[in-house]
Amino acid sequence: MPKEYNTYFEAFLGGGSLFFDLMPEKAYINDKNEELINVYNSIKNNSSNLIVKLQEHQKNNSESYYYEIRDIDRNSMRFKRMSEAAKAARTIYLNKTCYAGLYRVNSLGQFNTPYANYANPSIFDESRIREASKYFKEKEIHISSMDFAEFLHKAKEGDFVYLDPPYWSEDKQKMFTSYQKEGFDVHDQQRLKETCDKLSQRGVYVIVSNAATSKIRNLYSNGYVIHTARVERYIGNQYHDPMVTREFIICNYDSEGNILL
Repeated sequence: MPKEYNTYFEAFLGGGSLFFDLMPEKAYINDKNEELINVYNSIKNNSSNLIVKLQEHQKNNSESYYYEIRDIDRNSMRFKRMSEAAKAARTIYLNKTCYAGLYRVNSLGQFNTPYANYANPSIFDESRIREASKYFKEKEIHISSMDFAEFLHKAKEGDFVYLDPPYWSEDKQKMFTSYQKEGFDVHDQQRLKETCDKLSQRGVYVIVSNAATSKIRNLYSNGYVIHTARVERYIGNQYHDPMVTREFIICNYDSEGNILL
């Protein structure tokens, strides 16, 4: 990471591991997944109601209850009538009780991961929700849901952008793009690289995480430093048998902090 930077940006927030590790004073965070961003907004603005809804899910959790809650989005009118806190609690509950915590939707945007049948799953941690809510309110944290290119228009010289998009796979049958109904294809990967070029030209520090494939290496072959990391993946696999893979960590600056383009 750059030693010094102004504002932190993350365009594909997901679970926000790096963001919550850094806990910057000023940040813009974003994800195209509107249900996920509703979770973060509910944590920030309505944490008490969110916790009440989560307590109901914790109390009633069962396989039949899971599918009842999962199938709410098959009825568009019923889903629209839900409060923002109720929608957020549904998202968290499904994530904590579905198979391997795998967030996946079909072409209609409907959640379709099966029930995991865990024994006494921990659906939420009240203290962590309240801590996150306090942090969001006390610091200058801007939360949005839009396309990454539009979102990153705000980044200026001296800012730091971290990008963790849906990963590319050389095998299109194994390419996981189901975080959102629109997917994330080769055209989007190219758009992302072009956006990184524009950020470099504006003097913005950029790190991109992606799969260690020849396509990604070739895409970022000029003007970027590519590091390789060994990673254990649990999502989508049995927890006792993680998948070991390699990823690229791609930087637009050298070890001295000089932007390369």
